[in-house]
Amino acid sequence: MMMLEAEIMEMMRMLWIVIIPIAIIQFVLFITALVSIVRKKAATNDKMLWILLIIFVGIIGPIVYFAIGAKQLDGKVDRRDMY
Repeated sequence: MMMLEAEIMEMMRMLWIVIIPIAIIQFVLFITALVSIVRKKAATNDKMLWILLIIFVGIIGPIVYFAIGAKQLDGKVDRRDMY
């Protein structure tokens, strides 16, 4: 019984070694993507769509934003800024 508990504890420790770096990377990507979106001069609707995608899709959301959305938002300018 003690051997099984020791094995489970070792597996849990190894799992945390993997989970913590992934969680840190996800948090950094999340914050960086949100800051990037807020600084863009695109329409509010477009920004909100990307923010929702980033929040609800998890680690894939910020990656998709940086791959596709950042370029898309650069091309769109808020109409209020045009006048």
